[in-house]
Amino acid sequence: MPQSPDSNASADSFGVEPGSGVGFLPLITLFVLVQVHRVVQLVLLWPPLSQQIDLNSHAQIMQLLPRDLWRQEFHAAILYLQQAPPLPNLIYGAVVNLVEPPRQIAATLILLNGFLSAVTAVLMALLFARLGLGRWIGIGLAAVFIFSADLLLIEYHTWGHFFYEISTMLLCVLAAHAALGIARRPGAWAALLLGLWVALLALTRATYSYFFIPALLWLLLAPGTRRPSVLAAFLLPVIILHGGWSLKNYVVHGYWSLTTSSWGGSNAYTGDGMRHGSQARFRQWAGEMPDLCPQPWQDMLQQLPPYIFFIKIFDPAEKLPVPQRVIEHDEHIERERGQRVVLDTLALRDLSYCLQGAYMRYWLQDPLSVIASSWRSYQLFWLPVRQFNVMHSNPIQPVMPVFEPQPHPGQSLRAAWALSLIH
Repeated sequence: MPQSPDSNASADSFGVEPGSGVGFLPLITLFVLVQVHRVVQLVLLWPPLSQQIDLNSHAQIMQLLPRDLWRQEFHAAILYLQQAPPLPNLIYGAVVNLVEPPRQIAATLILLNGFLSAVTAVLMALLFARLGLGRWIGIGLAAVFIFSADLLLIEYHTWGHFFYEISTMLLCVLAAHAALGIARRPGAWAALLLGLWVALLALTRATYSYFFIPALLWLLLAPGTRRPSVLAAFLLPVIILHGGWSLKNYVVHGYWSLTTSSWGGSNAYTGDGMRHGSQARFRQWAGEMPDLCPQPWQDMLQQLPPYIFFIKIFDPAEKLPVPQRVIEHDEHIERERGQRVVLDTLALRDLSYCLQGAYMRYWLQDPLSVIASSWRSYQLFWLPVRQFNVMHSNPIQPVMPVFEPQPHPGQSLRAAWALSLIH
């Protein structure tokens, strides 16, 4: 019987094509081995690790809202969130409400990271097999990824708080599966899955806020995918999830943006200082450009600290000219939440938006140097896994403002066993 393009769509977009030679037993075995490895690793590390957790029980990355806020005002926490994507915050909020701090939260997040890594590795092996590399080559490449000490470092970093990084890896692999399904047999089901993973990527990592654009362009240009049903299926989850979050921010905060983080300009300013030692050149240039931002943010450009996330934007002693409407908006949020999260305020968002536009104009002066600088920055910081080894390679030792409770990379279980004996 003839089959429609969407028949067996789920297999084509996520599963195994006939004749690919993929067996599920090796994949299941890989998953189980990884889970056993991660549990044994945590058990061996637990004595020294638990001591560090107790000593630094309030350590937390700034991408996540404070733990006590999630436990006391869950609804207000997510309703007014704008500083970072919502999905990792929702997961963190659920965890801190289900288990007790600080040890149970840390153990849960670390084990969650191990689970996410294992699923990513299995799907990676399956993807390589679907691409024709062969079952064992795919499993071998996935094993190199899953047993990398650098990946373990991310899993343990700040008591497992970097689970959003591993979630991003997982969603990228899922998106690749869906894209491969569309390329081989265009259909609405595969397009719906691609749209879902793309939307969840934006809600997990702000870097992917506009990833739906190249994905949509690919669907428009690729042969056989320009059918209205395929395009509509792709756009449906993007509009509902990504668009819905942007609409929420517009209704609650009064601004429209598809970017799922309010820190774009702040990150540009801080990165500029990290690359060049200070923002002196930018300050000098900004002082000669009177129309970069509306007041009072224009004047505030000359009063910023080197690391903008330490700015005391509401401290009366600083006498920063924050507009009254912004102060009232943030005071309302403070009353609803019962506390002020300075990094998640409209004031910092407006200042960051000013910096974002200013840096766009600043970089247009010398785009080639910006490209070179961005590449150096990528090698220094954004290289997804390896740089955690470079930045945080000490054995169990707190590193401000986050903490890295992991044996020296490359030693893994052997080091964990030796460390457990010492302690």
